[in-house]
Amino acid sequence: MSQSPSNERLRAQIHRMILSEDDFYEAEKYLLCFEQKLIDNENIKRALLLAAIISFARSFLKSEDHPKAVSKLPKNVTRIFLNDDERELHQKIISLRNQALAHSDYNYKPVIWSGGVENGFSFQASSFNLLSEEIDIKQFLLLARKLKGYCTSKQFELNSKVINNS
Repeated sequence: MSQSPSNERLRAQIHRMILSEDDFYEAEKYLLCFEQKLIDNENIKRALLLAAIISFARSFLKSEDHPKAVSKLPKNVTRIFLNDDERELHQKIISLRNQALAHSDYNYKPVIWSGGVENGFSFQASSFNLLSEEIDIKQFLLLARKLKGYCTSKQFELNSKVINNS
C-alpha cells in the first residue's frame, strides 16, 4: 500500500524530529560530563564543550537531503519555542560552531604577518580558547533539554496527523 504524499512528508518530519532529539540528547550527555567536578583537565573540558556544540547545532544546519527525512528543524522553532535569552544563547552557540569550531574565521583566530626574509618570516597569532567564551553550561544544558522535549512532543503531534490522514 503506497503512502499519500502528505503522509510521506509527515513521516519525513517525524524522522527529523527523532534525529534532532538524538542530537540534543548527545549534547546533553556531553554537557553533563562537562559539569562533573571530577574533570579538571582543560583539554577534556574543551573537547566536551566542542562536542556538545557540534551535536546541538546539527539540527539547525542543513543535512544532506533525503526523501525519508527533512534536512533540518523548521526555521521558526527558535522564534516560536524559545524566549529571548534562550534565542541569544542559541545564536551564540550556532555562531561559535560556524565561525570558530567548524571553520576558522579570522575574527576568532587573527594572524598578523610581521615581516620576512628569504629564509623565514615572523607572525603573531591568537589561538581561540572555547572555554573563555563564557557559555553558561547550565543554561546550555536546559536549552538542549527543552529542544529535546520539543522534538519528542512534535513526534507525537506529527504521528497523530499521519494516523488521522490514513
